[in-house]
Amino acid sequence: MYIGENITNEEWNNRVKMGKGGYGLYINTETVKDCRNSFLKHSCYASAANCSKNIKHNITHEKASHNAYLIIQSEFCFLKSCKDINPGTEIILDSYGKRYKLLPKCNLIENFIIQC
Repeated sequence: MYIGENITNEEWNNRVKMGKGGYGLYINTETVKDCRNSFLKHSCYASAANCSKNIKHNITHEKASHNAYLIIQSEFCFLKSCKDINPGTEIILDSYGKRYKLLPKCNLIENFIIQC
């Protein structure tokens, strides 16, 4: 489960402008779950999941295949595996959706969160 603070889109945009974005999930048109502080405190590991869109094997350059989906139900966000995931294996999502993109000042590739 993604652990974070539910805030308004306006507050989220302010945080992004201050360089404190990168760990937000859009719950609906008015609300964002900001998981940045939880991730920094190592209490929300789901934000370490990446989107397969930007991941390629560094030798074969083959695009990564996903092993999980992002599910948003009401104010709750979590990851659901779509296949067996071995311990130590990276969690790779199918997609965060069209609203997510790499922020210009952020060197992270759509990182977000999983609680084991």
